[in-house]
Amino acid sequence: MVAADIAGMPGPIHDLLPTIIDPARPLNIIECGCHEGWDTRELRKRFPLARIIGLEPDPRNVELLSTRGVSKLAEIVPAAIADKDGRAMFHLSGADLSAKHPEWIKGTAYAGSSSLKPPAAVTKIHEWLTFDESVEVDTVTLDTLAARSGMGLIDFVWADVQGAEDLLIAGGQKALARTRYLYTEFSNQEEYKDQIPLSEIVARLPGTWSIVRQYDYDVLLKNETLAAELAGSGNAPYVRHLASRMKRPITPEGLTVREIAQQQAEALWIAHGQPQGRPKPEFRSQNGEDVLLWMLFHGKPEGQYIEVGAFDGYSFSVSYVFESVGWSGLLVEALPERHSQCKDRRSRFSRVVHAALGPAGSSGTAEFTLVDGGEMLSYLNLTEGHKTRLARETTITPRTVQAPLTSMDNLLADDPARGAPGAIDFAVIDVEGGEEGLLKGFDLARLRPRVLLVEDNTFGKDTTVRKLIESSGYVCVGNLEANDLFMLNSEVGLIENYRRWFC
Repeated sequence: MVAADIAGMPGPIHDLLPTIIDPARPLNIIECGCHEGWDTRELRKRFPLARIIGLEPDPRNVELLSTRGVSKLAEIVPAAIADKDGRAMFHLSGADLSAKHPEWIKGTAYAGSSSLKPPAAVTKIHEWLTFDESVEVDTVTLDTLAARSGMGLIDFVWADVQGAEDLLIAGGQKALARTRYLYTEFSNQEEYKDQIPLSEIVARLPGTWSIVRQYDYDVLLKNETLAAELAGSGNAPYVRHLASRMKRPITPEGLTVREIAQQQAEALWIAHGQPQGRPKPEFRSQNGEDVLLWMLFHGKPEGQYIEVGAFDGYSFSVSYVFESVGWSGLLVEALPERHSQCKDRRSRFSRVVHAALGPAGSSGTAEFTLVDGGEMLSYLNLTEGHKTRLARETTITPRTVQAPLTSMDNLLADDPARGAPGAIDFAVIDVEGGEEGLLKGFDLARLRPRVLLVEDNTFGKDTTVRKLIESSGYVCVGNLEANDLFMLNSEVGLIENYRRWFC
């Protein structure tokens, strides 16, 4: 099914794309057929944060992409996109300069019309074109490329495959189902052997696609099935074990998500001139919680966070790297000595509070249990799940200390930076069994933090806390060790980032 939307004369495709695909997001782009890199440069210019993978099988062009610096703008894969992984004969195009030819043909080695498909009517339509040679090249399917590159959601595929559109689609059913936009050449004549027309291109794509713009020989298509899925509330995928996704290589160079995050954080810190003398970015969390959040917000230079159970502000800190690049937040710690250390280290840029947090109306002081030999497992309320963890990880030698008792709502009542609805980007709650009580004093429905990371020592056996959070419009999208990750189900952009990096 195709719904055409062709209003007037369309603008150049390069200028149109940033109006429909947000250039400020960490996009995944695949270009099939880079030729000499003209379009690669235009894509990089308009989408500076994008990850671009470009495929080019013609050995003449591959050399040019390297010598002209295009390989520094994108990850170049010297292969043809096809319906099978392996090897195939590739038909090399050339130019007969004795025939009438376009003025932009500069030499005899014209390599812009080469194809996996043998030529048919193309040499009659363009009489200057020649196909005198063939060479064996590597082939890869779009599905294999996307899987190998760790791309869950693909924002844009640029297809310039000279009549091999059917091969791209046949080998890319899974990847194209997760692709938002496809721009492709087409011909309703059989320019190359067995070339399919536009109507057949659309019919073979997985799901329902609409025409956004149609040019003379090119068309921009939108995946309406995927758009509806991404726009729907509660449609975020669930990944049970995010820890394994953090460790897998996702680039051809073997970089992991953590390594990519570190590079991005350092680049942002340098680009902003080490903002206000902030320390060099370090990812300090225990299990990669800060890496996970970093990739969701992808280089957001400023924001607001809450971290409850901040400890000394450095050891296993989730928020430390964000503060280093320009964020600020609210840090809450109940242990007096650790609060003092946290205040010394972090109070220049964040608000640091000594308190234990409980339900609405909590006030006065509370006896807070300090676990010697495992201070980070100290608690206000001992639950069965936390008791099991203490028995597993420590030889419990508890003693009590006094801490001021209040609620999150009380703390935020006089905190204009974080007390307004929607002001908080993420909140980390690590209170060793006291999550339910704290959440009963944290008005999620009003304040609506965009992301929550909440410890669950029961590993899903007790769903009380999860149901409490989900009742305020959140969806649980995965778990990282003992932490559940929640997002507002209206946060379509963050959910898209989550799909890109972890699904």
